[in-house]
Amino acid sequence: MTVVPYEWQIWTDGPAREDWPLEKAAACLAASLRRITRTLPSDAGAFQAGADGPPFSVNDPDLPRHLVPQLAASRDRSRYGGGDLLGNARILLQPVGPGLLWLDWSQPAAELPTSRANLRVTVTARLGPILDERLGEVAALVADLGRIWEADQAWVDMVHVRQEWNRWRRGLPVFGVVTWFRTGGATVDTSGLDVDTVDTDDGRLIVLRAAPADVEADTSAAARATVRELTRRTVLADGRLLTEANPALLAEPEGPS
Repeated sequence: MTVVPYEWQIWTDGPAREDWPLEKAAACLAASLRRITRTLPSDAGAFQAGADGPPFSVNDPDLPRHLVPQLAASRDRSRYGGGDLLGNARILLQPVGPGLLWLDWSQPAAELPTSRANLRVTVTARLGPILDERLGEVAALVADLGRIWEADQAWVDMVHVRQEWNRWRRGLPVFGVVTWFRTGGATVDTSGLDVDTVDTDDGRLIVLRAAPADVEADTSAAARATVRELTRRTVLADGRLLTEANPALLAEPEGPS
């Protein structure tokens, strides 16, 4: 079978981390980039922060220290300019020259209703088939990124799955080809569904059994139905059903496009 290349992302989502020290966030960024490049080939000899940052090696032991000034400069200077807290920072780590992946981490000010801390790992179409070829390794990567950022959840993101299958609202759980939930956060009963699960002390990993290429192409009605059922069975940390927090999930599902 010929696998058509496609694009996808990995997302982590959790509370805003304004009170984190800059050094902690920089260490998380360095750990994330190293963990990602162990699983996903980057084809990049070096990365940089934004388009103007100095190039650095992923394995530079001083990488966190180099990232601190980049994070500090991105903050609202009127609120955080003189301190060492993370504040409302953001950063884009991209390859120097051609590359296959990049990282974007950001959070708005915590008092905003939509404030969440998000890491997004974007891969180009050339890496699309790696989901089909090494799904287990990607699943382990998703869980590890969730742990690194102390996130509520992490998942493999495809736009139509998030928007159409999950009918997503910011801050609420999303189910993708791979989904990881932190222990103590949202819970879901997966019994009888076409998924594989791995439970650990710190979280639960859920992997659809459908081929990722079929999910990406939106040609698997079974995968769509599984995701919709997962959303219906999800209980949030505050005891509400996800369908109470997002009533759009109770509407009749649309067919594959």
